[in-house]
Formats: sequence, C-alpha cells, structure tokens
Amino acid sequence: MPAVKLTPRERIEYRAARALTYLPAKAMLKVSGQPAVQRDGLTLDPEIQMTLALLEKRGDPDLETLPPVQGRAQTRRQAQVFAGRAVHVG
Repeated sequence: MPAVKLTPRERIEYRAARALTYLPAKAMLKVSGQPAVQRDGLTLDPEIQMTLALLEKRGDPDLETLPPVQGRAQTRRQAQVFAGRAVHVG
C-alpha cells in the first residue's frame, strides 16, 4: 500500500503521538481524561485508552457514518499517523 502524504498538522500529530507513548501509564490516563477503563475484570492498556481518547478529541466523523471510500481513506491516514517505524523481518 503506498504511503499517504500527511498534512503538516498530521505530521505534528504523528510526532506528538510518538512522544506521548513514552509517558508513564498514570500520565497516559491523565491525558485520556478518564479513569482506567475496566471490563470483565480486565483493564484497558493505558496507551490504547489514551490513543482512543485523542482520536475522539480530533472530532473526525465516526467511521460507520462515512461512505466506504472515505472510511478507507480515513483509516489509512490514521494508521499512518499512529504507526511506528517499519521493522524488517526475515
């Protein structure tokens, strides 16, 4: 899949998202603005909780409300913004 050209805002978001992953778990929960999410005795990973909260705060339309082509494009962009470095295997 070819890389999507990121806007300047998306590049800044990428760098900020990368930096936030180095925070301690308690700080990630603070950034999320919510206490630790627990379901069925399991606790959601603080990094995932923070990422979901940041995506919600961006104000993008819900994926299920978009036509398929736009939904795929949004998913590709978000995946690229939040992706880590590619790791060569093999």
